[in-house]
Amino acid sequence: MINRIKAIKIDAWRRQVYFIDLPLSLDGIYEAIGCRLFDVVHLPDMDLLVDDEGIEGAVGFHISGVPVKGNGLVVGFDQQGETHTDTPHSLSYVMSRVHFFKL
Repeated sequence: MINRIKAIKIDAWRRQVYFIDLPLSLDGIYEAIGCRLFDVVHLPDMDLLVDDEGIEGAVGFHISGVPVKGNGLVVGFDQQGETHTDTPHSLSYVMSRVHFFKL
């Protein structure tokens, strides 16, 4: 059985931010982001899973001043900063920090 967590998807192509039920597996993350490789960006108050191949993308966003190309997932993390957990953030909190751009 695959564990699932509550994540917030930042969809750069649709320019939308919304909750998703994320299967906590590599395939689940790949499908949710729409990529073949992902990386983790550690921000002070959240982890952001991003398209590692998004460097070639034509759309993206800034979150808390950090530029990201492609889609992203906002997730929480445990006390050790290692295990991804439900995001503790509200949509309004994340939306206030996201600014979309198009190249």
